[in-house]
Amino acid sequence: ARVFVRVAQTSRRGFFGDACGLRWGDDRVRAVPVAMGRPSLRELQRVYTAMTRVRIAHFDIPEMSEIVAAPEPASVDSSDSQLSEHTLEPEPHPELIAFVHDVARRMLDERETDAAIVAHVCEHLSTLLDAFSDPAVGLRYLDGCPGVQAQRTPTLLHLAAAQGRRELIGFLLDNGEDPTITSGHAPLYAGGMTAYQVSRDRATRDAFRVYRFEHEGEADGIDWERARVPEPLSPEQQRENEAKQRDKKRRDRERRKQQQQKKKEKERSKAAESSGGSGDEEEAMLDRIIAEKGQQTLRGRVKQMTSDEIRRRMRAVAAEARDAKPRLTPEQQRAAERELRFKAAERRRLQQQQHAGVPRPTADT
Repeated sequence: ARVFVRVAQTSRRGFFGDACGLRWGDDRVRAVPVAMGRPSLRELQRVYTAMTRVRIAHFDIPEMSEIVAAPEPASVDSSDSQLSEHTLEPEPHPELIAFVHDVARRMLDERETDAAIVAHVCEHLSTLLDAFSDPAVGLRYLDGCPGVQAQRTPTLLHLAAAQGRRELIGFLLDNGEDPTITSGHAPLYAGGMTAYQVSRDRATRDAFRVYRFEHEGEADGIDWERARVPEPLSPEQQRENEAKQRDKKRRDRERRKQQQQKKKEKERSKAAESSGGSGDEEEAMLDRIIAEKGQQTLRGRVKQMTSDEIRRRMRAVAAEARDAKPRLTPEQQRAAERELRFKAAERRRLQQQQHAGVPRPTADT
C-alpha cells in the first residue's frame, strides 16, 4: 500500500499528527508524481485519473528490408588488452567531482553573486559539460559534498533552487542539467522531490515556469510532467506577480505600522488615566488647536498635517509633559491625600450646617 501526499514544506511537521501511524520517511509515504494545482475535488479527480491510467503510444514499424543489421563488434584479444576488472563500472574522474563540489560551495557562500558564479562556470564550461555527460559521475553527484544535504539537494539544480539563485536555474538547464531527478533516500528515491519542489520562494518557482514557457515544444525538450513543473508562465505574468507581491508587502508594512500606532495611543491613554489628568480639558485644548489650524498659517510639517495627526501629536506632547513632572514620594502622596480628605470633610460639614439653618462661623466669632 502507498499513501500519496502533496503538502507544503512548512506544513509537514504537524500534518500526520501524533495519533497517526505514519511519519515522514516511511516507505509507504510517497509524493504525488504529477503536477498538481490548488487542492480541490476536481483537481484530485484529475490527479487520480492520471495516476491510475496507462498511456499507450503507437509507432510505425519500418519494413524489414529497410532495417540494416548492425555489424558485429570485433573481438578483442584479452591478452593484448589493458582493461582491468573495473572496466564495466568505471570510477568518476576526480577533477569532475571536485569541480561540481567547488560550484556547490560557491552557491552556499552568500557573498558570491549569481553573476559571479555564472562567470566562473563559463570559464570552465567544458568541465561542467563533461561532468553532466559522464555516466560515472552519477545522477546525484553532490553526495559527499561538504556542507550540502545530499538527500535534499543531490544536484546543482536542486541546490540553486533551494538557495533561491534564480539566474543559475536557466543557466544550468541550458547546459544539460536534468530537472526530473528526485531527491530522497537510496535506492528507490520514489518519495523525493524535484528541483522545482525544493524551491526557496515563489520567485524561484516562477523561474522554472518561465523557462518552460520559453522552451516548451522543443524536439529534445524536458519532460515537464516528470519535473513536476506546473503550467508555463509568461514574462508578463511573472512581472505582474512580482508587482502583486510588492503591493502585498507594502500593505503589510502599513498595517503593522497602524497597529503599532494604535498600541502606543492606547498606552498613552492608560497612562493619562492613571496619572489623574483631565481628559475633557485635553480634548477641549485639542479641538481649539484644530480649529485654529484652519484660520492660521502653521509652519513646518504642521501645515501638512491632518486633524488626526495633530491630535496624536498633541497627545504625545501632553504625555511627555506629565512624565516630566516631579513625582511625589509615598509619604508626600499620603500627606496630600489626607489634606484632600480633610478639605472634603470640612465642605460636607459646612453644607450640613447650611441646610440645618446654623449660621456659618466667621472669623470674628
